[in-house]
Amino acid sequence: MFYQRPAILVLLFLLFLCIPGCPIRWQRVTLNYSIKADDVSFIVPGHTTFREVLEKLGVPDQIKHSKIGPITQYDFLDTKEFKVDLLSALPLVVPAVAVVPGSYRQLELQSGGIGPDHFRVFFDSNWIVQSYAFEIHPQATEYMLWPF
Repeated sequence: MFYQRPAILVLLFLLFLCIPGCPIRWQRVTLNYSIKADDVSFIVPGHTTFREVLEKLGVPDQIKHSKIGPITQYDFLDTKEFKVDLLSALPLVVPAVAVVPGSYRQLELQSGGIGPDHFRVFFDSNWIVQSYAFEIHPQATEYMLWPF
């Protein structure tokens, strides 16, 4: 019945969004500047110095030492979340439910992801770049329809 009248579905969806305490929430949080391949194209292994990396990328989040030489690490984070409360409109349909505290009449579907990413630069003992690498988790920041 509803599938034959898409205008009714759209109207119900818009009404659903107008309910106080909006039952749908999208949220995205990004921490630190995301480093991309274009941002590090200036790095030439065997020639680029630590100072040049600092001038272009800023201060690293971590500096570690290895047997070969220092390793700098730049961290960035991207999180996404989608949440919908399916029962938030229930008091409009069944007014008696309004006396029940909100935390007892929630049916939430939620999905999200978190993607801690890293960019590492490997130096020799003279602080000359030897190599660099990204550690990216692209699927961690995608929305999943249902986690089960």
